[in-house]
Amino acid sequence: SCYICYPPEQVTSERFQQFWNWITAEYPAVTFTRYTQQYLEELNYTYLYIGTANAVNDALHNLIFSIRYNIGFDESPVVVRQNIYNAFILTRGFALDPLFVLYQISETTSSIIYRRRFKLRKSI
Repeated sequence: SCYICYPPEQVTSERFQQFWNWITAEYPAVTFTRYTQQYLEELNYTYLYIGTANAVNDALHNLIFSIRYNIGFDESPVVVRQNIYNAFILTRGFALDPLFVLYQISETTSSIIYRRRFKLRKSI
């Protein structure tokens, strides 16, 4: 979605700010719109109250494609969607700081995805 046509709300929720901090650390995300903010809220609502896999996948799809990225992903959209979903679940809908929670998980489990990604980020 277009940043100029759908400017984001100037005041963002703590959940959204934590999501944005994480997504920009993990992926080449550069801008978001009001739709991005709305889709994160919809993902939370869909997960809590609708709960079907199709509805959650649609909400994730909308969220991912509402963001403007600097370059493409090294991973398939399915992997990106799964990573965002995992972060969403592990942080209770981004109520917890994913940069802290996911790093702690990677240090205490054999989560190859998060361990690999965070170690790459630290070395850059």
